Amino acid sequence: MESYIAVAKHSGRASWRLALLLLVIALFLIPTHMLAEEPHHRIQNIIVIYQENWSFASLYGLFPGANGVFRASTVSLTQRDRLTGEPYSSQLGQTFDLVSGSLSLTTPPQPIDNNVSPAQIDTRFPSNLNTLLPYNLVTKANLQTSDKTGDIVHRFWHEQAQINHGKMNRFVTWSDNPGLVMSYFDATNLPEGKLAQKYTMDDNFFHAAFGGSFLNHQFLIAAAAPVYPNAPASMQPTLDASGKLALDSTTGKTIHDGNITPIGAPSFSIPGGTFGKNYAVNTIFSVNLVPTFSTPGSASLLPSQNDSNPADASRPYIPTIGDRLSAKQVSWKWYSGGWDNALASSASNPANNGTVPAKPAR
Repeated sequence: MESYIAVAKHSGRASWRLALLLLVIALFLIPTHMLAEEPHHRIQNIIVIYQENWSFASLYGLFPGANGVFRASTVSLTQRDRLTGEPYSSQLGQTFDLVSGSLSLTTPPQPIDNNVSPAQIDTRFPSNLNTLLPYNLVTKANLQTSDKTGDIVHRFWHEQAQINHGKMNRFVTWSDNPGLVMSYFDATNLPEGKLAQKYTMDDNFFHAAFGGSFLNHQFLIAAAAPVYPNAPASMQPTLDASGKLALDSTTGKTIHDGNITPIGAPSFSIPGGTFGKNYAVNTIFSVNLVPTFSTPGSASLLPSQNDSNPADASRPYIPTIGDRLSAKQVSWKWYSGGWDNALASSASNPANNGTVPAKPAR
């Protein structure tokens, strides 16, 4: 994402989130002189590095020449309360209205450490830190790039409300960790930053879908959201008339989030539009790779998707980028961290005979 007010985070959860709040940096490793001077047939390889769960400016907002932190608009710098519409800068010292969770915060909100249970205010941050404006985690909070911060929500409906039709002014109010939203590291001289200095930094590249890594992975490989026909109602959110997550009138917190779009429900990002299918938009695990905390046959698992049979009327046909490259006889490879471990621990792996293997003793 181009603006700094997308989700910055060190995630302590599974790599999908990727909660920003992506979220996603694509570095096309093609020397600029080749693009300018050489015919395209000289290009032999295109490498896409998929950086999960970080916004562009939360890592590269200070990258020389990039469209980053210091180009933020006045509108986006004026973060507003989702309940009153008023700037948070007018509520200093007042109780902060968290969209979820039970901690008591004051404005400007303190960063939360949700890597511990129960979550608590992160005491590593100065008590007088103004978290309503962009701040450097190293120079303002005395953290290092190797330090782990709390996690930040980056989900489908949350991010739409945060972006607020391009105003970018409700990231703080719709976050479960509002004090971290405006934070950033300067990754200019970290390994990927040094790589970018040699090639091309795509600073105006926007992630393809709202929310976290799950849906953006789907768009990276298929340019489409997976479909869960007749998904259980419990997996679908409670939305208001505008298409945002509905809020409890007493607490101001979300009533019920979900990972499947309700058919016929309004779309906040496209006013007047509605969802025509039960799309999977927030993290959901597949029947083909059942995680250790679930069981085969669970209704919470996404049905197998169809990328091989266009004639199958019962399942939408969703070809992948691999299918299209193979059809054009273009060689390709896909690398995914943790794949072997995930496969080895899944009950859906035929080699495991329907059970989850015991963890090896350490």
